[in-house]
Amino acid sequence: MTKKEIIIKLRAAKASHIQWRAYAQAIVGGFSVDQNHVPVIHTNCKFGQWYYGKGQILSSLGG
Repeated sequence: MTKKEIIIKLRAAKASHIQWRAYAQAIVGGFSVDQNHVPVIHTNCKFGQWYYGKGQILSSLGG
């Protein structure tokens, strides 16, 4: 995976996580949220799926 591909995937995952967090904040705030967007388990959102899946490749890059 190239550096550019990693950055693109990381940005998409970050955007997805921000959206997931917004749904969680809406629920806490008492707003109605579509059941398909209810963020009950952090690994079920797109960021969690990426982070705990293909994103693990990044752990071998750091030090």
